[in-house]
Amino acid sequence: MTRMIKATAAAALTVLSGLAFAAPSVDANIEMDTDYASKAKADGSSEKGFRQAGRVELNVAGKTEKGGFVAGRVSFLGQKGGGVATDDVWVQFGNASADLKLGRFEAADLFMVGKDTIIEDAGVSGYRNVLRGRFASDVAHAAATFNASSALSVELGVIGDNQSVAVRPVVTYSANGMVVRAGVDAGKIGPGSGGASAKRAISGLGVTVGVPVAGGTVNASVNSGKVENALGVKVKGTSVGLNGTFGNFGLGYISDKNDNTKTEHNVYTALVFQLLDTGATITPAVAYSKVSGSPTQVTGRVRVNYTF
Repeated sequence: MTRMIKATAAAALTVLSGLAFAAPSVDANIEMDTDYASKAKADGSSEKGFRQAGRVELNVAGKTEKGGFVAGRVSFLGQKGGGVATDDVWVQFGNASADLKLGRFEAADLFMVGKDTIIEDAGVSGYRNVLRGRFASDVAHAAATFNASSALSVELGVIGDNQSVAVRPVVTYSANGMVVRAGVDAGKIGPGSGGASAKRAISGLGVTVGVPVAGGTVNASVNSGKVENALGVKVKGTSVGLNGTFGNFGLGYISDKNDNTKTEHNVYTALVFQLLDTGATITPAVAYSKVSGSPTQVTGRVRVNYTF
């Protein structure tokens, strides 16, 4: 696996060096999560136990500016389970007025979750950022951004494969530390897009607002839409979120609901500490998830993050 990562990184360096006509930037970090989960069962017993996941992330990026700009980025993941994957792989070009981004990436965020070290669902699916991005490798994703001013921009996302196409326009307004976004999902996506196993219709909208409060940031978000299931039935889902991040501390709440289930309540919190004054961090976190009339799920997590 190590040889594969080195070989792939070398290839990426070559590509981005040619793209940017300058030495690309390279950085890496390791993130390791150790969890303890406890889930109550209907008979009064519980399931308890540890689990661990982690990855090493290697990032290679380059950018050149002369009149306009061209930028590219690739993020390689060496996973604890032994696999190798990519996270971001994209190229972007344009100028101060407009630009176009192509590849594998996440577009504008319509459901901001703050310090989301751990969010555990108890089984209910709402509707959050359905067409935001990082789709399967064979799915085409493009996002064109138009900047009307320093405070107002419009991003038009287009997602497609050989079976379907969808669009995601998002308007963003930002001023004095406040960020307001509103967007729409519309179209059909095929197998592999957003976890889909078959072509399905999607229609939805989202609004999120982030405001500075007491030296931190408070975010409120509402996303609602319909997603066609494997039986061809459009299921409506709604997600509502409220969270705050104040320095190294974060606290949040999410409510998820769809036509087939009761409402799920999620509460999560995290606090970041410096690890031995090294620049690395250790983050204990707790998440609580509950559906009315169903078992409760509680998960604790300790995340260690070190940037090389």
